[in-house]
Amino acid sequence: LKCLLSIKNKKITPSKYLTKFIGAKSDPTYINTETIDLKNSSSLRFGISSFGFGNANFHVVLDEFNEDVKISDNLKKENEMDIAVIAKSVISPEEIDFDLIVSKFKIPFKSLSHIDKVQLQALLAVDKVFEKANIDVSFLDKENVSVISASSLGLDSALDLMRRVRHFEFIDALNFLDHDSLDMMIKHKEKFIEITEDTGPGVLNNVIAGRICNAFDFNGENFNIDSDFNSASVALSVAMQKLNKKEGIVVLVHCDEKLSEDGSLIERKTVGCSLLSTIEFAKANNYPICEIIEKINFYDSK
Repeated sequence: LKCLLSIKNKKITPSKYLTKFIGAKSDPTYINTETIDLKNSSSLRFGISSFGFGNANFHVVLDEFNEDVKISDNLKKENEMDIAVIAKSVISPEEIDFDLIVSKFKIPFKSLSHIDKVQLQALLAVDKVFEKANIDVSFLDKENVSVISASSLGLDSALDLMRRVRHFEFIDALNFLDHDSLDMMIKHKEKFIEITEDTGPGVLNNVIAGRICNAFDFNGENFNIDSDFNSASVALSVAMQKLNKKEGIVVLVHCDEKLSEDGSLIERKTVGCSLLSTIEFAKANNYPICEIIEKINFYDSK
């Protein structure tokens, strides 16, 4: 919102939070302490980044609209190559190996109970997909491995959070009861996991991509795609666009979630992971190709 307002008003307002110099002398970062007037500048571009488990990654590059540029024509040129699927993996909730997760994926044991199961499935799915492709992660160029996750609902976290919070609501509503009844309800509340700074809010987004990068030391971009139940297909579209611009590997993680027939419940089944690259990149590195995704015109109105 701040970037949009800066573009609209041609001003950069000072930061309320960052007031000190950041960065080494070789790569300084400057933070304005006064409003900067940009009225005489050319088209503006803002990089909007998120700080997570891996590193700071641009989620959005926001450009000021230039009426002289035909955006649709430029975008169509980005999707000219077919994409190779090097390997695929699927992990169900029943396959979660807690001992492996603690020993291999840099997760403190005390934090394990606060992590939604879909995050744990995602880590195991990534581990399994590299194993199926017979690729040793330690030999990869980590700068060219990116992770894209498709949004999913953190059902376990959401339910636990809801149950504990609901007890507070009940206690407030039933405060006219005798002390014994209220004490019984308070004790019942305590059986649910205590809410701390490690507790997930129940919506899993960039946390998954960042946690994967942290676990496997990937240094490429990591970001999340949120498009409701189309998140997985849109994430695939973005991955293909990315690979058409730059060679490397994209780790695509998505969750299989379906709405129940009566529309009252979202059913989670598995977490899937796909390793994607251009066909040329896969052949040059002797990677297996299990599937080819043909080029798609994502901007076709049909």
